[in-house]
Amino acid sequence: MYSLSIFKHLGKGKEQLKRNVFFQSVNLTANHDEPWTIFAHKKPKDGWIAYNPKTLRPPPLTGTAKALKLISWNVNGLRGLLKLDSVCIKQLAQREEFDVLCLQETKLQEKDVQIIKEKLLDGYDNSFWTCSVSKLGYSGTAIISRELEKSKPVILCGDLNCAHEEIDIYNPTGNKRSAGFTDEERQSFQKNFLNRGFVDTFRKQHPGIVGYTYWGYRHGGRKSNKGWRLDYFLASESIADNVHDSYIIPDVAGSDHCPIGLVLKL
Repeated sequence: MYSLSIFKHLGKGKEQLKRNVFFQSVNLTANHDEPWTIFAHKKPKDGWIAYNPKTLRPPPLTGTAKALKLISWNVNGLRGLLKLDSVCIKQLAQREEFDVLCLQETKLQEKDVQIIKEKLLDGYDNSFWTCSVSKLGYSGTAIISRELEKSKPVILCGDLNCAHEEIDIYNPTGNKRSAGFTDEERQSFQKNFLNRGFVDTFRKQHPGIVGYTYWGYRHGGRKSNKGWRLDYFLASESIADNVHDSYIIPDVAGSDHCPIGLVLKL
């Protein structure tokens, strides 16, 4: 990337010039109608580029290849999302044709589940819902799927509330003590997931790609792509090589998180 290669030729004591050159070059090349294409990171390294699903996803599998597609999304309130005309899970289903949909922060009460199920999706007859009983209308998850065969390998997905590496957060230095990027959380992520046989499928496919899945509302982070990657598909090592595509869907709004997807060859 132009803005990164020019850094090598800047001497010490020119940090302000370095920042100005970087942001000017980003503004010239970024598509502000698609803010996720803005390369936004306060400590960029050579070779890192912004994630763009239009250019970085592999071609679809051929018609004869069998695959399983999963979508995960922290919806930050399912009832509110379903009221939006521009963002609809039914439209997402038509566009992505997923087999499994995993939702977090549905914020439903148990009495609401049946009503929501009836208006949600046709053709997805299997679902499992959890609702908070100690704090009504808080948290909650759902797994919605077509009929699937049981298998031993594990796929763990969702909002895991941790940006594991510096590449996964816009401002790593300024967030060393922020929840979601403390040393303790990052070490726990490594110890409890990656050291126990799970693979971060997006990072395996895109080792030098800066892509975010969460942008805070407070400072308009989505417009400038100042975000965090908090949402993951972690797969057992035994099936990690079967991953055809692990991707982010940054153009879908309606929540402070965007959906993510996984295509697994069977």
